[in-house]
Amino acid sequence: MPSGQLFIGGAWRPPVSGETYKTINPANEEPSAEVARGDERDVDLAVAAARKAFDSGPWPRMTAAERGRLVWKLGDLIQQNLDEMARLESLNTGKTM
Repeated sequence: MPSGQLFIGGAWRPPVSGETYKTINPANEEPSAEVARGDERDVDLAVAAARKAFDSGPWPRMTAAERGRLVWKLGDLIQQNLDEMARLESLNTGKTM
């Protein structure tokens, strides 16, 4: 993931404002990541991109069973990456998991 960027419309991009901020690990007071400071303009871009993807993508034409398979696949991917997700959340909160 590029530092200080937002994922909108299938691509990484800087926030409209160009602003970022550093998150601080509360356990050691050290910076842990540089994060994009998105605002309402970025939200508008993300909503427009999501609407376009929904309208032109396969989701609305899928059966409930097909959608269900994708949701299960998402759950599998979360489980496969659980250790990394826990590590990142630990950095964010300063607490062990």
